[in-house]
Amino acid sequence: MAYARVLVALPVLALCACSKSVAYYRDHPQERGSKLDGCIGEQSTDCQNLRQAEYEARGVRAKDGVPVH
Repeated sequence: MAYARVLVALPVLALCACSKSVAYYRDHPQERGSKLDGCIGEQSTDCQNLRQAEYEARGVRAKDGVPVH
């Protein structure tokens, strides 16, 4: 019985752990804005993608802060 619970829980956990892409966050500015504060100091893939999308939306390359033209 416990084995069956594990088999059900694993896919649910896997779905929760996936991150959204830079393109997704770039195309969804309201979600980007609402989640940005929660990523302060966080180095998860999702937060990295979120910050990259924010930089791109502002026209700045993330690594060196140089404006993109």
